[in-house]
Amino acid sequence: MSTDNLGANSSVIEAQNAWQPYYAPIFSIFSNVQYHEKTIGDEVISMPEVVGDVAAFDSLVQDTERTVFQIGTKSKEFRRFFKDAMFITHARQKAPDVGYITARALEAMTKQEDAMLYFGDGNNGLFNSNDADFITNDPITLNTGYTVANFAAAISAPLDQSKDLLGEGPKVIVAFGKMKAALKAFIPGDVNNKTYIQVMREGGVLDNVSIIEVPTQLEQNGVDGLLVLTEAMCKLHVTVLPQVENSGYNAEKKYYWYSYEMGSIGLECLAEGAVIKQLVTFA
Repeated sequence: MSTDNLGANSSVIEAQNAWQPYYAPIFSIFSNVQYHEKTIGDEVISMPEVVGDVAAFDSLVQDTERTVFQIGTKSKEFRRFFKDAMFITHARQKAPDVGYITARALEAMTKQEDAMLYFGDGNNGLFNSNDADFITNDPITLNTGYTVANFAAAISAPLDQSKDLLGEGPKVIVAFGKMKAALKAFIPGDVNNKTYIQVMREGGVLDNVSIIEVPTQLEQNGVDGLLVLTEAMCKLHVTVLPQVENSGYNAEKKYYWYSYEMGSIGLECLAEGAVIKQLVTFA
């Protein structure tokens, strides 16, 4: 027998369980997650959809029939695919630090998984998406010397749009590019030495809004702005997140092997405007 598949041994599983990631992935902010079967293929995701407007009418005793609204079906696609990594070590070599290697492998693959979600690798992503309910607005320009009011208006535009479509519930702003620094910048000439984000929170612009920043590894040169998410109306689709897959020993060639896996990931907008992309040009 050339390869004896032992199953993931205790040392590598213990290493996975003890792993404390230092990279905080964007995919971790989503609470509505659907895991798909671990097979390669394309899957159609269907969900009911209200056709037209829903309007309720006064109910009167003389009514014998009512106008009803129609229900249709909305379909989107999710591609199931996988990526693998492996390392081997000869039985005659000094035993490697499996815990360290596992931690580094999972860390690197978590960053890779996050990039797949953000950019949309094979599926609808957070920044790039063909989802019919994903909204991309025309860019807004902020000229040099913009005022607090100008800046607040640029932030408020997609926020108000999101509230109009999906209500006043919690929102998440994902800032990228120059917008990250702009939010935290001190307002020129402000005697109280406040930042733009402080003033907007005090003014109520950011009520019920949390702000996160796109990790540096996902930044794109010359691409600035924000995403406004209604997290409750987003669904994350996953085959498998980075993990230890298996380990074994090849008795014929005398080496140990350890394998790691990750799978496809995508974001579904459950309603129009669940994600709104707002590019901002700092002129």
